[in-house]
Amino acid sequence: MNTIEIEENLDQLVTEVAAGTCSVHDFPFRVMEAYEASRNEVAKLRMKHPQGLAVSNILWPKKLLFRAADRGQVQNTIEALKASLVGKKGAAAKNAPRFVMSTDGDEFLAIDLKTGETPPFDRIAELPVNYDFLLPMFGVERYKPAPETTADVRAARHMAKFHDAIRDANPTWGAERIHDLNLFMTRLLFCMFAEDTGIFTQKLFVNTLRREAMQVDGSDTQRVVEDVFLSLDLADREARHAQGVRSQRIAVDFPYVNGGLFRDRTEVPVFNRRARRLLLEAADLQWEQIHADIFGSMIQAIVQTDMRADFGMHYTSVPNIMKVLEPLFLSSLREQLTAAGDNVKALEKLVERISRVRVFDPACGSGNFLIIAYRELRLIETEAFRRMRAVKRKGQLDLADYHTGIKISSFHGIDPVDFACETAKLSLWISQYQMNRKLDEICSAPTPALPLTDAGSIVVGNALRKDWLKVCPPSEDIETYVVGNPPYLGRGNQTPEQKRDIIKVFSPLTKKFKKLDYVACWFARGTEYLKAGGTAFAFVSTNSICQGEQVGLLWPHVIDQDHRIVFAHQAFKWANSAAKNAGVTCVIIGVGDKSIRRRLYSAERITSVDNINAYLAAAPDVIVEGMSHAQSGKPLMRWGNMPADGGALILSEQEREKLLAAYPKAAALIRPLYGTQELLDSRPRYCLWIPDSQLKLAKTFPPVAARIDECAAFRNHEDRDAGTQALAGKPHQFREMHTAKHSQIVVAMTASENRLYIPVEVMGSDPVISNLAFSIHDGPMWIFSIISSGLHVTWAKAVAGGLETRLRYSNTLVYNTFPMPAFSKSQQEALEQHALDIMRVREPYIADGRSLAWLYNPETMPAELHQTHSNLDNYLETIYIGRPFKDDPERLEHLFKLYARMTKTAAKAA
Repeated sequence: MNTIEIEENLDQLVTEVAAGTCSVHDFPFRVMEAYEASRNEVAKLRMKHPQGLAVSNILWPKKLLFRAADRGQVQNTIEALKASLVGKKGAAAKNAPRFVMSTDGDEFLAIDLKTGETPPFDRIAELPVNYDFLLPMFGVERYKPAPETTADVRAARHMAKFHDAIRDANPTWGAERIHDLNLFMTRLLFCMFAEDTGIFTQKLFVNTLRREAMQVDGSDTQRVVEDVFLSLDLADREARHAQGVRSQRIAVDFPYVNGGLFRDRTEVPVFNRRARRLLLEAADLQWEQIHADIFGSMIQAIVQTDMRADFGMHYTSVPNIMKVLEPLFLSSLREQLTAAGDNVKALEKLVERISRVRVFDPACGSGNFLIIAYRELRLIETEAFRRMRAVKRKGQLDLADYHTGIKISSFHGIDPVDFACETAKLSLWISQYQMNRKLDEICSAPTPALPLTDAGSIVVGNALRKDWLKVCPPSEDIETYVVGNPPYLGRGNQTPEQKRDIIKVFSPLTKKFKKLDYVACWFARGTEYLKAGGTAFAFVSTNSICQGEQVGLLWPHVIDQDHRIVFAHQAFKWANSAAKNAGVTCVIIGVGDKSIRRRLYSAERITSVDNINAYLAAAPDVIVEGMSHAQSGKPLMRWGNMPADGGALILSEQEREKLLAAYPKAAALIRPLYGTQELLDSRPRYCLWIPDSQLKLAKTFPPVAARIDECAAFRNHEDRDAGTQALAGKPHQFREMHTAKHSQIVVAMTASENRLYIPVEVMGSDPVISNLAFSIHDGPMWIFSIISSGLHVTWAKAVAGGLETRLRYSNTLVYNTFPMPAFSKSQQEALEQHALDIMRVREPYIADGRSLAWLYNPETMPAELHQTHSNLDNYLETIYIGRPFKDDPERLEHLFKLYARMTKTAAKAA
């Protein structure tokens, strides 16, 4: 099936329909031909349904039921076709169609009966560019969402179509009307959910639309919706007509809702034909099947069209949200529930405590964290009620009707997107209703669905500019927990406004903050909030704020004498349940009172620890800062030689060959050049390496002389900094001219976070190492083993900064600071032997053309090489603690203790 040909065929069909050369009756057959259906099958169907046949339905078994519509009657025709399929021989019949379809020659409508979806257009002219909608009729299925979110995805997609139709019908509704449009959408969503779940009478809203909004062009739909919204806000049904409700039937039928949802008098937009149809279709969906925690994120994509490619992509999974909520406060409540057993007084005490919990998300989006927190608190409370009821039954005591003490007004949030805030409120109302139904299972008097209670304080705005104390005032007699997944945004991705936010948050604290990620602002504001009376906070963050320079820039302003890291999830992939599941490496960090017991979470286990430092290790509070070679006592590791040449002194392999073919004696001036990329590829570039003593010779080769002049021009340019311009006097040389006498150990500057080991190579003295790698000149081979060890890469991942998701190695921050015992001579000899073993195993692969990158890719690393490294790891770690470490958390715990001891000793010596 050629999709380009399908589009061309449909274009031709649309042209002929518009010109009148293709009848509406012939339309379905031409559609079949456009999608390259079997010619014999089309011919047979045409014979069965000839032009002018009295029976107007055209049935293609299992595929399509079509009927031509009179002008303006497409919607009604589709309804009649759907009705004809009800019954034994209808939709469940053996030859039941996948689609029903109708057109009047201009308007077009089809319904996929399997998915319930309708096309995102309503004119035949738009069919060619939306050809994919009908593909399932011809055996090609569209994307299927995960089963647990099918209803949510379908509803979100349908409401997105409706939103676009309303925008088209109201072209004058610009940015100043966004809030009105958002509120209108939220109110409709509530009505559709309410009529499917028992809050309203079954199908009250959709039946009212069908009865009162009779005009197919949508011209009377605005009036009906206005009457519904106004009725829902007025408790006095007798006064509704006086207040503006025009339909007496609507004034009588609809209940009073309250809760603030219908309080503001905002204009309802006008409807057109398509908007009316899509609203009726949306109201027919199964809204009782939606999940409040999932749907909020999906429905946010309605107004943020860049999120629509995959509605599920922005749904944060419940397990990930629980990684924040459970250790922050839910586990404490569950432990209290367990300890209470069936002791009524203890259970009452727990219920009282739960009623005093407040949850605040200052990056709330559509409210996922708040909704899950609300649901979990209600579940714990309901279980406490169930136990109390069971005890009273055994004692033949009067059974009380339990009423929740958890108010949705106790859930607070801030988000810059207006519709996200409205959706969060709606989702809280939905969650409240769902949890009330669970409580009703143990109560003799069910909780009334209406009127609603006021939703939480969900406010629109920049969370870094809003006063958190006003949005969610803390108090001594309540437990206030701040949670969320704020925007991360490294320095290179921040907008000017976000940079100003960072200045506002950090300038009162420090002058050093420009390298911080945007998410760091929430940790600083969270600390301020705790000092004002908040209980604890926990945020999701990229792991970069616990690595490299950012540790020293941020954490001294978070951890103090009163507040500590009370729990942390070490690095993991924060993913969602979308088909295009994109994960980022994250950590979760909870900060609270120093008296709270501390727990460290890793992929392997949960550990109770004495302390968690800013690197999320169970170790003393230290901040690893760059250390000089003299302080480290290790063999000198140099940063490579910087060309600062604009490329003039660098040669590709082809340029080298061309130069040597013309001037063979120029070989004395050319050396292999290695940076990290060349090291990983096991293939060098080349460079001109010209000592002063050979400058005269170099100028005898015209191409070399031209490159020297080119370098001088580059360095002399007015745009260069003073340091580069100062090098113009020696344009034949790199900025540095460091070389080894005999050999050099070369270390990659960056490495994939997935690599088990840092790529290291041993080279002779001829290669030049550029400023994109590190080298140890004429160093001992035992240091090769140290750098190549798993222990060293664990340290590097903890303390080094990152480049995107890659590890960024540093001589001063990683190598010089790495804690090492004083190795004995025999231990150094053994480590040298391990280094030689690694080189021996790698040698045949390198000779066969395999690169260092291939050798250390976890998916291609030879088993023999992996085992050789494991042998080194076991030996080296046995030197450290007498046995191999259990895991990385234990490695880091020990290394940080050694570092604290090492720096303390150095400080005393100084």
